[in-house]
This record gives sequence, C-alpha cells and structure tokens, in this order.
Amino acid sequence: MATIIHGSDTTLEALVGKQIAMIGYGNQGRPQALNLRDSGLDVIVGLYRESQKWEIADADGFPVFEVKSACEQADIIMLCLPDEKMAAIYSESVASVLKPGKTLAFCHGFNIRFGYIHPPTDVDVILIGPKGTGPSLRANNLADKGTPAFIAVHQNATGQAMELAKSYANAVCAAKSFLIETSFSDETEADLFGEQTILCGGIPELIKHGMAVLMEAGISPEVAYFECLSDAKLVLDLLYERGFEGMRRATSATAQWGGLTEGPFVVDKASKERMEQVLARIRDGSFARNWMEESKAGSPNLEKLRNEEASLNQESISTSIRSMMKP
Repeated sequence: MATIIHGSDTTLEALVGKQIAMIGYGNQGRPQALNLRDSGLDVIVGLYRESQKWEIADADGFPVFEVKSACEQADIIMLCLPDEKMAAIYSESVASVLKPGKTLAFCHGFNIRFGYIHPPTDVDVILIGPKGTGPSLRANNLADKGTPAFIAVHQNATGQAMELAKSYANAVCAAKSFLIETSFSDETEADLFGEQTILCGGIPELIKHGMAVLMEAGISPEVAYFECLSDAKLVLDLLYERGFEGMRRATSATAQWGGLTEGPFVVDKASKERMEQVLARIRDGSFARNWMEESKAGSPNLEKLRNEEASLNQESISTSIRSMMKP
C-alpha cells in the first residue's frame, strides 16, 4: 500500500526563505505559480522571450525572466513544460546553472524515468504531481478546497528532499487534501497507462464504436450520441462519487444486469492482455522513443490521426448537439 500523508500534517517550513522559479506558464504552471504566491511564497517565472505567456505572467504580477536567468536566481526550479520539449530546454537553459543545494522539481516524471534528463547528483530531484487539471487546481484553492497530489524523490542530495516535496504540495494544492508517496517510475508508468488504455484511448474508442454500431443498425445519430457519449459522463460522475457498487445502485436493475453480464463480454480477458502489452511498451521505453521521434519530426502522424478523428461522423454529430445545448 502507498504511504498516505494528510495535508494537515504538512507545513510550508521547508520553503521559507527560498525562491521558486516556475519554468513554463501554461495549464499547470500558471495555477501552480498563483497558488504558491497565495501561500506567501516567493515566485518568479521563467519563459523564452518570444513566449505569448510572458505578458500574461507579467500582468499577473510575477517577475518574468528568461529561463536561464530565472534558474540562476532560484533555489527551487519547477519544470512545468511539455514532455517532448523539456529535455531541450533543460539542456539549453537549466543544466549549466544547477548548483549544489538547488532543487529540481517536476510535475510529471517522464523525462527522468526515460533518461532524457540526467540531473547532477548534488541537487535534490523531486516530483509533485497534482491530481487535477490546472483550472480545477486554481478553482479549488480559491474555494479553500484541496486537491490530492503525488509526491516522489529521485535524488536526496540535501537530506531535505521529501520535506521540500511535502511543503511544495502543501502550498500548491494539498494543504486541505492528502498526498500519496510514490516514485518517478510508478507515477510515469501509471499516468501513461491510464491515458492510453482508459482516459484518452479506451473510453473514446468504446464510445466511437458504440455510436457506430447503433447508427449502422439504423438508430438515429442523435439517439446514439446521448446513449453512448452524453450518458457516459453521468456514469463516470457516479463512479467518481460513489464507486462501482454505488454506481450500480444508482442505476436500474435492468442496467445492472445488462452491464454485469455483457460488459465482460465486450471488454474481456483479451482486452486485459492487450493492456498488459501497452504497459510493457511503456516500461521498455518503446512508447517514449516513438513519441519523441514523432515529436522531433514535427508530429505528422499525430496531426494525421487528429484529422482522421475530426472527420468522423461521430465528431460532427457531437459538435452539432453540443451547439444546440449551449445556453
């Protein structure tokens, strides 16, 4: 079982008097920087000069510097950057200014797990991964609510790495929630697996196939949309709020019987075996290598796949119905 740390058992003490450089100011960087500042901490932002986010960070009241300059000044450097861009930015602007005693922080372990970044051994290397989107992270903080987070230590050069991770998590999201202690490897592998087999892979594919089966059988696209896509949110909300049994109890006996008998027929042992193959490709690094090669080439295959999905009948139906549902 993982070690669970209640946010109320953590403090900001390890961060007092330290300057934090937020490298990147996107979906995670901006909310984290704002939450850190609201917790009374000293935060600066590091961006490249041409970044469209420069003016946003400046308007938010942060001192903004080019990445290398921000990293030179900071005690703690948080890399909130896309996986595929992080190693190059690290090599160009971060590595040369990592002095003994500094802390290098990540919100996702991809570049450490797959060896694209190799920090010097005399710096702390920590992970703080909030389990929420950037907007929800910020909204929860403003509403005096917490967001759970993963924390991990890759290098403990100062002997204070875990305390730094706890304090950072306290400040950014988890003072009113809890932390789950994990490792860079486990966080990365589980995150990629969840995205590929369930969240961004399995669920959308199930919905697309379900809508296609109904429409090919002569059922109207609108009915197929609501039964396969719209209602999926209702069930996922129930699962999130009540768990598997609670979700079942909230649906009809007919739905319970049909789901429990036919569900394992659709998503069966062969599906689990294919999931195991996906995890194997994640763990042996082949997924990471393929993605980094794709990104380096300008992501032509990703763009092709996006365009193919956008041209599906299911997508046009979804777009049409969403437009009718707008207030």
